[in-house]
Amino acid sequence: ILPEIEIFLGEVAISPYETPGGQKFADTVLPYVKDTETILLANHGTVTYGTDLEDAYFKTEIIDAYCRILLLAKQLGKVNYYNDDKAAELIKLKPNLGISDPRLTRGLENCDLCGNSLFRQGYGDFSPEPKVFIHPKLLENGQPSGAGVACPVPSQQPSPADTATAASAPSSNGHAHGPDIDSLVQTITDQVMHALNGAAR
Repeated sequence: ILPEIEIFLGEVAISPYETPGGQKFADTVLPYVKDTETILLANHGTVTYGTDLEDAYFKTEIIDAYCRILLLAKQLGKVNYYNDDKAAELIKLKPNLGISDPRLTRGLENCDLCGNSLFRQGYGDFSPEPKVFIHPKLLENGQPSGAGVACPVPSQQPSPADTATAASAPSSNGHAHGPDIDSLVQTITDQVMHALNGAAR
């Protein structure tokens, strides 16, 4: 959703969880180091590396800012993704800036740029479960949006009455989950925007 991420980070992998402190933990990043310089460690944090310490720190700052922007965007409503053509345009700019990208080597015509991402799939048996930021292409193709979590398509947004009912009914663990939170946030955002628009007049 942000050109800066595509240009400066490219594919971001998610390594499987492992207990920290041993070689098994260090080995979780090995499959990714050839193709990316930014790796999310499942249930831990990030690892970045680059040409020098400043470059690695720069990548950490970018991924941190991107995650914050995604969270804020989701709270405001729909996250708008750009399409494969626009992603390809950004990727093709990278060599002009001296930045390599394995997707250019493989050929962009062979990449589903917005649909298949290391950020979601990884290389091994580990597959993170997307719960909030599902690319619209995955919803269109009927692919699962996470284990037991259905993300509503914009045309299927519940009415405020349905939202109030869903929000008042806790999940089995007593906490709101996926669609409950999304609906509640959307309803609150709509009410705030309506109040602000009325106050502006």
